Amino acid sequence: MQTSLSPQSTEPDPYIWLEDPRDERAIQWAAARSGAAQSALQSMTEYEQILQKLKKLNGVSDPVPDYHFLPGHLLRVSRNEQSPHGVLSVAPVGSGRLGGWVDVLNMETLRREESTPWELRLGATTLTSAPGSGHVLLPLSPDGGDTTVLREFNPLSGTFIADGFRLPAGRNNAVWLTSDVVLVQHTVDGAPVLPTGWPKEVHLWRRGTQLADANVVFSAEDDDALILLGAVDDGEGTAGIVECWRNYSTVDTFLISSDSDVVRSAELPRRRKMILPAPVAGPFLIGVATEEGTCGGISFGAESVLAYDTRASSTAKSRLHVVFVPEHDEYLADTNSGIASNTSSVSMVFSKYSRDRVHTSHWDGTTWHVTRGDEQEPGTSTGFKASDTRGEARVIETAGFTQPAMVVLQGAGAEDENLYSESPVIDLSNLHVQQRRASSPDGTEVDYYLIGPTEVEGPTPTLFTGYGAFGITVRPSYFGWEVGGSSLALWFDRGGSLAIPAVRGGGEKGTVWHRAAMREGRQRSYDDFAAAIEDLQHSGYTTPDHTGVFGMSNGGLLAAVIGTQRPDLVGAVVSDVPLTDMIRLRHMGMGAAWLEEYGDADDPTMNAVLSGYSPYQAIQDGGDYPPFLVTVATSDDRVGPGHARKLAARLEEAGATVLFLEDQHGGHGVSDALTNPELMAARMTFLVAELM
Repeated sequence: MQTSLSPQSTEPDPYIWLEDPRDERAIQWAAARSGAAQSALQSMTEYEQILQKLKKLNGVSDPVPDYHFLPGHLLRVSRNEQSPHGVLSVAPVGSGRLGGWVDVLNMETLRREESTPWELRLGATTLTSAPGSGHVLLPLSPDGGDTTVLREFNPLSGTFIADGFRLPAGRNNAVWLTSDVVLVQHTVDGAPVLPTGWPKEVHLWRRGTQLADANVVFSAEDDDALILLGAVDDGEGTAGIVECWRNYSTVDTFLISSDSDVVRSAELPRRRKMILPAPVAGPFLIGVATEEGTCGGISFGAESVLAYDTRASSTAKSRLHVVFVPEHDEYLADTNSGIASNTSSVSMVFSKYSRDRVHTSHWDGTTWHVTRGDEQEPGTSTGFKASDTRGEARVIETAGFTQPAMVVLQGAGAEDENLYSESPVIDLSNLHVQQRRASSPDGTEVDYYLIGPTEVEGPTPTLFTGYGAFGITVRPSYFGWEVGGSSLALWFDRGGSLAIPAVRGGGEKGTVWHRAAMREGRQRSYDDFAAAIEDLQHSGYTTPDHTGVFGMSNGGLLAAVIGTQRPDLVGAVVSDVPLTDMIRLRHMGMGAAWLEEYGDADDPTMNAVLSGYSPYQAIQDGGDYPPFLVTVATSDDRVGPGHARKLAARLEEAGATVLFLEDQHGGHGVSDALTNPELMAARMTFLVAELM
């Protein structure tokens, strides 16, 4: 058996051999456990009923589509029961309204024709279009992971360009600078990589030349985390944006033109929120400061929105401008959907006391002028799905825990135009949304949402979920992916409740709230979560036997910590695509990128901190643990399947009840109710059996 000494440990790790995603022995182990778990779950009385009901619900309401602006057109990626992997459609935007949609690529057809389980991974790359032709580089994952093939694609004709730009599978990303030049990063053919597995170099690749001959225009330092690419109109054409993230908190920004290898440094604050892709408004690169400071002679406060003028011809004393200054206790609602940047304006969703407000700042050629929006109801959220950097149009979504999503196109004409109205999944008229508050052991107040029946009798089966890392906020949504999609409707339909604590480490209260649970402060996140559970149980609303926790990724770590650290609080745990062995973090998936967030086990001080909560190390033989369901995909190359495998193996060894399910495909998003109803039905069957 392969073993290894964990850092600062004298005991060998007996399950290190489970870390390699493609190790034959590990795959056989995973297949055997998965087969046993499937048999156990599918033999339960509720399973078939839950599966059929979930499939029926999938036909009632389709997930909210994704949107991207192209020159003169809007691109849509929609999914439904017939096409769960997506249909790519385009519609012209002009003359004040949106034209008709035309389907240009059906992923089910592509998967069938090429005998490959392709997944469209637009979120894994920066989607830009070629000036003139409007072509895009379409990212296709062969197994649902973050590794993608890039193919040049004409979105208007729906055809791949036979002799166009094309990259084989790798961690690839590219942006167009001209119709014949792309800025590209890749891991193809042994290209240099960072410890995180991401590309170390950025190349300028010209049409008609070999990728191997593309000039290297930027190279990261050996211990950097990753490079993100973007594009901006700098007044002389399209310039490439290179954001070199030294860690997940610190970034240096550079600009690269298409006609030379000259790299210009952009004088922006280094401590900014990570936003992908980098927002641009005309020639301005937009960023959000995470701490107060001075840059380019301009002073700003934490959470301020800033704009950097990229024009090489600018003669202004300072290229940096303050776009928006939030009020006290007002924070950017979400880094993924909180900013829409257009030619001469920036719209931002900020949240204050759980109430969203949409603010807009306009550039008049000299100064940014802010128009502040009205407060919205708690339990609802607003987010931008896309924005046109060549015009003033944007796609905006509103939704809530009990409010189906509505998506509208703004700024393309005199009136907003409806793009999508979500159908109600089930009748939620008997559900009530509450905001409650718990007190963490150090006295910090922790807010949490409780969504449940208006009237309850006796202990109410209640699920808790959360995230609590990287400044990510769990936003109110209508059966969003973070709560299990439509599968959660089956829980509500049986009288269950859902609670979502805003724990430290997340972004609900800005950067200070996030940093409070980084590295040495990590335990605060788990204390906050446990405090919310205890608060609800002490109120008599529920009991430990009726309380379950679930989460994905860092949320899967959160669930596993609660299950191993506070087993007295919960009756069931679902840990999905989790981190679990924090001592071996840097050796699996992208773990080396997250040492700034969690700490480095090679440091004796941090090793002690990590060992204090790492679920894999925390499990004791004979411990009284609640039943666990652990789920993952072999193709998850972000976290890696090793964490989930090792957690399940150690729980099994300790005598705990554990069910383990590993799918071959699906990547980090394997738990999808539409593409994988069997897995989500298994999850719900497990929770119903254990808690109801």
